[in-house]
Amino acid sequence: MTNNSTKLLFLSTLMMGTILSISSNSWFGVWMGLEINLLSFIPMLANNKNTMTNESSIKYFIVQAMASTMLLFSILLIQMKLPLSWEMEIISSMILVPEYKSQI
Repeated sequence: MTNNSTKLLFLSTLMMGTILSISSNSWFGVWMGLEINLLSFIPMLANNKNTMTNESSIKYFIVQAMASTMLLFSILLIQMKLPLSWEMEIISSMILVPEYKSQI
């Protein structure tokens, strides 16, 4: 991270993810904001001089990516298995905007 423009890009993306998480109306929006924060924070952790820092940031990214993949696939499997049950309504209510839920 020697270039100031890349540092500015990652900091602005970090702020955008934080604002998205704070101002979100649904849990899905909060999760997306946290993922944006992760993607902008990991390059700032990486240090070209220290290989241990690079290794730990890659491990952190892999663990977080696997957890996000498991979350998305579990939501998908629940939707495929239980299309009209009350569990589906709970999961979909986490994604929907509260104003839209009041119209349903």
